[in-house]
Formats: sequence, C-alpha cells, structure tokens
Amino acid sequence: MNIKFKQKKIFISISVVVIILLTIGYIVNIGEAINRFKCGKRGGFWGGTGMCYPIKDLALKKENVTGLKINIPEKENWFAILSNGNQESLSGFIENLKTGKKTGEVIFYIDKMKNISGEFEFIAPFNVIYESGDKYSYLGLFSFSKEKREKGYHFYKNVEHLDSYLVDQDIVWGENSVSESEWHDGLGYGASFNFVKQEYFKGDEKKEIVIDVYRNAPYFSLHKTCDEIGYVVTKNRGDGKGYSVCVWKNGNQCDLNRYERRMCPRGGFDVSGLDSEAEIYAVINSAVFYEDNTFYVSPEHNHCVVDDYFNGKCD
Repeated sequence: MNIKFKQKKIFISISVVVIILLTIGYIVNIGEAINRFKCGKRGGFWGGTGMCYPIKDLALKKENVTGLKINIPEKENWFAILSNGNQESLSGFIENLKTGKKTGEVIFYIDKMKNISGEFEFIAPFNVIYESGDKYSYLGLFSFSKEKREKGYHFYKNVEHLDSYLVDQDIVWGENSVSESEWHDGLGYGASFNFVKQEYFKGDEKKEIVIDVYRNAPYFSLHKTCDEIGYVVTKNRGDGKGYSVCVWKNGNQCDLNRYERRMCPRGGFDVSGLDSEAEIYAVINSAVFYEDNTFYVSPEHNHCVVDDYFNGKCD
C-alpha cells in the first residue's frame, strides 16, 4: 500500500509541475501575443531583431523636442533652443554664439514630425525668421542621441539636429507623408532609406518635394530623376532580355528600375574596374559577392553564379 501511495504522490507531484509549466508557457505566449499586437498598433518591429520600436510613440511628443538645439543652416555659431509653444509648434530665439545677440526666431512644427527609420531618426519642418523679416523654410533631420538608445525609447529625451534641407522662402507647410522603400541591411552594396513627400504652398500654387532619407551620412537629399543626375542607357542581358541603367555623371551606375524604387545607394554603385557586363549587371542589382565568386541579391538568388544571373538562369 505504501508503494502505491508513494507512486500516486509522485504522479500527482509531476502532474502539478507539468500543469504549472504549461500554465506559465500559456501566459507567456498570451503575453507575447498581446505585446506583438500592441507593438503592431504602435508601429511594428524593426530590423528583424524582434525588438519593438513603437514608431508612433517614439518622437511625436512635445517633451521629446522641448530644449532641442536647432543649428541655423549656413550660419556658423548661430542656433536656437526650442522652449515656447503648444502641441502644434515650438519656437526659440536665434542667438549668435560669438556676440550673444538675438537675431531672429525659429518655428519648429511638432505636428509634422515623422519617424523615418528604425535607427530613431525623424524629420520635421521648421522656419527660420530673421529680424529683417526674411523667412526661410527647411526640412530638418533629427536623431535621438546614441547614448540614450541603450536605455529604451522611454528615455529618449536627448535629440540631436543632424542636417537640414532648404525648401523655399515664404511658404506655407501642407501635409507630409513617409513612404518606406525596401531595406537591405547587412548587404555590402545595399541601400537603406525611406523617402518623405512634403507638401507646401507658394502663394496659391501647391507644390511637393520628395526627400530621399538614408541611414548613413550624408543623411538625405532631394530626390531627382535619372535624367537630372545623368542619363539612361538601354542594354540587353545574355538571354536577350532588355534592361535600363541609370548612369551618373561620374560613371557610377544602378539598375533604372531599382533607382526609381529608391533601392540604390546615394551616388549609385562604383563599377570601375569590373571586367564584364555580367559583373556590372550583378553589382548594379545590389549583389554582394562571396569568396566562391557566387553572390547574394535576394533569398531567391542566394549563391547564384554571375554568368547564370546575367543569362536569366537565376530568375
């Protein structure tokens, strides 16, 4: 009887442990599912890391940019500290660091801030209004300081002004949007960027500019057609299929379709020194070469041989 009692006791104990473990697993999975749902609502996961970067919660808060130092473009030692305003905009007086005199005002538009990458950069328009009355409008690129990133987005209070792009004088800002292109993190020739479409009004005329935003410096630039930066060349692959190439004035190249989809690095690919059209074709399509002379373009073209790719055998 004692043996049966002990066996029963052991069975009950094991069953309880199993139930507890299953319950914990269930709770964890439910919690993970809830976190993923909440993360998706806030903006989603970035970079394949599994970490939730809540894009909508990250920078779009007044307290994140209150106290931000705006460097006045093309004016060395001129800056403004954002301090006054409301939920739509903040302002700060322009100061000359050398003289200490106030020379105008900066208006920064909080309601038009937009996150542009998983690296915690965001873009926002601001106006510089000098004492003379001249008003210049810029798109600025900003980033949370790298020291704060390790502590999580809740602590991202410090913001740095990285770069600016002059839009025009005497304009009224309209709506803006961020459209994400493809990301190619980890590829030697890959590009990583978004683009921003910013609407504005010059008098009664509605205009729009497109800014390509890159992960690495130089951070962003005005998007241009291939004809504006160089010219288009039409070629044929080894299998006879035609394709077009955007050629920069300095000789750099990129597949035209990839350029128009914003999948080229800023300035294109340096193809100087390449021996064959097959190699050039692979490079301008973002190939990364391995030691065995095969390369990576996409999961479908992993470890493809250059000549096979050029002859359409990897399609």
